[in-house]
Amino acid sequence: MRMIGYPALDAAERPEAGAGDDAEQFSCGEHTDYGCVTLLLADETRGALQVQLKDGTWIDADPVPGAFVVNIGDMMETWTNGLWKSTRHRVIHRGEGFRVSVPFFYEPDWDAVVRPLKKCVERTGGVPLYPPVKYGDHLTQKTLSNFYSGEKKDG
Repeated sequence: MRMIGYPALDAAERPEAGAGDDAEQFSCGEHTDYGCVTLLLADETRGALQVQLKDGTWIDADPVPGAFVVNIGDMMETWTNGLWKSTRHRVIHRGEGFRVSVPFFYEPDWDAVVRPLKKCVERTGGVPLYPPVKYGDHLTQKTLSNFYSGEKKDG
């Protein structure tokens, strides 16, 4: 579980509502969650969390009072052999106040080997679409690709 705070931005820094893909400032760039399922409790800030539709467009996932947002993660997509897709999402905080979100990430054990389930492979044509992956390796790879540019620094 994490508690994430998005500071209020000055009017000059805030992306315009409806900026969509042209927004220059993301509070959290587009990504999928790495594990199984994420349960998200967000404050009442509207227009910040966005999910991507199958056609590539982005829509706001505004909070519903008393409800959680549920994201399917990469490992659930693997287990279901693609029947359930990992939710691609991002945050563009446009609000004038401080935004808070509290995600709970339900993830496999570090050493768990995740592979498509036999029943899901049967339902999707009989061929596994995803290779087996050790969750710790997947998490490490995703984290490095998100936070490490690969450029070597002097010193």
